[in-house]
Amino acid sequence: MTESEILARINAMDGSRDGAMLAGFWLLMGSRYDVRLFTLGDLRQLSGESRTLFHAISAAYRSQRFSMLTPAMTTMLMNILVSYEHEQAVKSDRQRHQPRLGEC
Repeated sequence: MTESEILARINAMDGSRDGAMLAGFWLLMGSRYDVRLFTLGDLRQLSGESRTLFHAISAAYRSQRFSMLTPAMTTMLMNILVSYEHEQAVKSDRQRHQPRLGEC
């Protein structure tokens, strides 16, 4: 699988947790940015297709088919990761500020 194919499949996940986790893993592998710790627990939580992409990224770096990330690719992956994290923060903030039943 090529970088473009993997990126397209991650983008198609449209802001999902799996997409963010895969973007973080790719950043860790390709640029050595330690933006997010990736654990075995994270790997266990990935869906079937996401695990396939995880293994494709991992295999590409083991075989040295992928080189260091370009600044443009790094930016795209960071955008996926940050968009997901931002959306989660917004959801969390909304839940904290929602009035509970009977508090009106």
